[in-house]
Amino acid sequence: MSIQKTFKNCGKALKLCSFFLCVVTLLSAVGCSYSDYKEPENRTFVSAVALDRSQEKLLLTAELIRIKENLNNDEYTVSTISGVGKTPDEAMRAIVLKNSKELDFSHCAVLGLGDSLTSEQVTRMLQYWFKERTLTLSVRLVMTEDAAALFSANEDGEKPVGYEISEMIKNDYNNTFKIKSCRLLDFINAQDGKKKAVQIPYFTVKKNKGGTVFYPDGIVQFKDGQRTLKKRR
Repeated sequence: MSIQKTFKNCGKALKLCSFFLCVVTLLSAVGCSYSDYKEPENRTFVSAVALDRSQEKLLLTAELIRIKENLNNDEYTVSTISGVGKTPDEAMRAIVLKNSKELDFSHCAVLGLGDSLTSEQVTRMLQYWFKERTLTLSVRLVMTEDAAALFSANEDGEKPVGYEISEMIKNDYNNTFKIKSCRLLDFINAQDGKKKAVQIPYFTVKKNKGGTVFYPDGIVQFKDGQRTLKKRR
């Protein structure tokens, strides 16, 4: 093979490598991953995550959206699944083992925290989620008496509670409830000393004849490792 032809082949190879490098760079820039290209019916989407304390262990509850097979992507069912463990990893593994499909946390809108968690546990759990990057940094935080009960409030299973709460916080244009939006990133920044305090909306869940209702009922303020609840009602 001549030197000229060798250089010509090398040039083609370099162009091909450059093309694939550009594709990989582009996908990384837009935040795409292999899981983004999987069929929706092959995944179970997590719309919300709840953390409570069960005796000396952690109770992790996930609100799941399952796309119905052989139907349009707007056909789905909503349910919850729970796992218990001494650590977040153990509780997460318990949930994964109960679900036959891959869990997709990319669309998780809300992370609920139960009153049973101590302030130290809340901080440790949120630092865990921040480090693991399982949830997006923009996931909204809420607190309630029983986080698992909050995301089980939708008994008919037609609409994810996580998305309802997220929209309720996001669309409070008239400041009707005076909801303070708090993201995971906001909490982490507060712990790093970039903000003096952080406020998390507090939701109340009540059952009546018409079903289960939930609504913002106060603000929980975290400052210097301590938390204070100010209820409106």
